[in-house]
Amino acid sequence: MINRKSHLGFRLTPTNLTNHGGLCLFYAPSIGAREVPLPSCKSDLEVLAVYVRGAGRNALVIVAYRPGATTPTAEFFDDLADVLERAATYACPLMLLGDVNLHLDIADDPHTVKWQSILDSHGLAQHVTLPTHRGGHTLDVVVTRSDCPSVDVRVESPTISDHSFITISVDLRLDHRRSGSTIRRRTWRRFDIDKFSNDLCQSELLCDPPTDAAGLVSCYNKTFLTLLDKHAPFVDIKPQAHTNAPWYDRQCHQAKAATRRLERLYRRDKTDCSQP
Repeated sequence: MINRKSHLGFRLTPTNLTNHGGLCLFYAPSIGAREVPLPSCKSDLEVLAVYVRGAGRNALVIVAYRPGATTPTAEFFDDLADVLERAATYACPLMLLGDVNLHLDIADDPHTVKWQSILDSHGLAQHVTLPTHRGGHTLDVVVTRSDCPSVDVRVESPTISDHSFITISVDLRLDHRRSGSTIRRRTWRRFDIDKFSNDLCQSELLCDPPTDAAGLVSCYNKTFLTLLDKHAPFVDIKPQAHTNAPWYDRQCHQAKAATRRLERLYRRDKTDCSQP
């Protein structure tokens, strides 16, 4: 199955193989991906964290698996909390996917209560509410931050596997409509060096400077601040984040970077033979 997915054009980020087969994450070639190192778990929890980016969308995807043959231990929940605490340092959207083999459909089960408590403390929400196993329990998870704008989860009945096939659709774009914090900066584009020089020549600093060092420093600072406030005054602006078009993926970014590099070489050498 792994080889078949690779032949179809998908790329693969695997973990080391274990007694349970290990974990992997398939992703399209147009998406950039790098594995995020995590410390070894003390329990039988297996995790794979991958930071993915492309077409204006960034996300931290964590794939998790806990074998169902063992009873959940305190170490398992400690490992889970540790992974989520590390994930909290990322400002991008978060997705936790996998099979944790907990009966999450039984709300008063002690393990489910502990699981939900950890999610609540990290501001996370589980979106799978239907049974995902032939036994009728909800064992698989799709977890995002509670403020994730849109998550559509579809659970199909088990066929070949004893687990359901789950498909999700989630909006991973950051809210680019929100304005950033206000920034104060000078209007350097309007700065006229000639007018500035004329005013400087007529200033006290050049026409009648103080004779003592302290007075000269004070006059220098006052003169330049006054002139800068006149010729390049401060303005308050709210920078807006700009999102890329949906078709602008990693390949487009690489092609644009190569074009800019060739343009710089041409401006420097002014020849048709400029090479990268």
